[in-house]
Amino acid sequence: MNGGVVQDDLVSILLRFRMHKFVMTADIEKMYRQILIHQEHINYQKILWRDLPEKELLHFQLNTVTYGTTLAPFQATRCLQELANISEAKHPQASQVIAQDFYVDDLITGSHSISICQEI
Repeated sequence: MNGGVVQDDLVSILLRFRMHKFVMTADIEKMYRQILIHQEHINYQKILWRDLPEKELLHFQLNTVTYGTTLAPFQATRCLQELANISEAKHPQASQVIAQDFYVDDLITGSHSISICQEI
């Protein structure tokens, strides 16, 4: 199951972006590696490994969102949506930008004034 889509589509984001006089872009570096999986779910991300059949079986446990899995994009974008919800009271403008101007881990936003861009 992929979890669905929780962000605006890319066309909508790009059309809004083109309306701004001043624009900004950013990227969340290694986004998946920065999102910890809840402790009760870590057991679902175990890896059993050995190089040769006669070697001892090694156990690994992944603690962050795993790139390449079906659910990973949803987990990452859902975290951004939750961050927008949590920060809405203290930082309403930033909350709106997080909720509407990210495409996966790429921020594509702007404003009609430099001072508002600086606030963002």
